[in-house]
Amino acid sequence: MKFKFFIIFILGASLLYGQKAKSDLYFKVDSIIKYELKFKFDSLKSVVQKPEWDTTKQRGLYPSFSSFPEHPPPLIILDHTIYQIEGLNDYKLRHVERITVYMPGDSISTLLYRKSAINGTVIITTKKHARKTKKNNRKEKRRKIRIFKRMTRTN
Repeated sequence: MKFKFFIIFILGASLLYGQKAKSDLYFKVDSIIKYELKFKFDSLKSVVQKPEWDTTKQRGLYPSFSSFPEHPPPLIILDHTIYQIEGLNDYKLRHVERITVYMPGDSISTLLYRKSAINGTVIITTKKHARKTKKNNRKEKRRKIRIFKRMTRTN
């Protein structure tokens, strides 16, 4: 009896140890998707089908991928890169500067990301990326001021 319990304990521990622990950012985004966006994952409709190239030229448009999931998951963007929710395990919540949530059917996210944002969008900006963006914005502002000063001197 003790031997059976020991074997079951070892197998259970090895299964738990083999799984990668999920980060706090993963749980935060998962709760946003479930409770704010009210999205329920459906294993049949949320699957991205194998893309097939549509070669018919319709209304002057160029060929595009025609297959798109019927019920796509919410779009997750981390520092201008699209991620699946499993990809957030490598990031910690303490490194996040801001999380912006666009609800399903929001005109801004639909305009920016088209069909990918039908069921909502979660945009995550890390502190490192925010500092880099602010620094680039300051450089751009200084450059514009220098150009403006040069233009006013010549006139």
